[in-house]
Amino acid sequence: MRGYVAAVRRWHRSLGAICLAAPTEVCVRRNRSRGRNSVPEAPIRNLALQLVQPTTAEGFAEVLLLRSTSKKA
Repeated sequence: MRGYVAAVRRWHRSLGAICLAAPTEVCVRRNRSRGRNSVPEAPIRNLALQLVQPTTAEGFAEVLLLRSTSKKA
């Protein structure tokens, strides 16, 4: 990520981040609904534990957090 921030600064531009946040259970349900194209559940859960929301401290001018409010798959 630092490479992108440095490149953007060289061009005197700003860099924003969009974070798509959905509850893990919603992600698992949506994945199951994909049928044969689904992925194993364990990687989804493991990734959810590792995700960290980006911040302006990382060099982003703005961070937009888009939350899923859907309880449906």
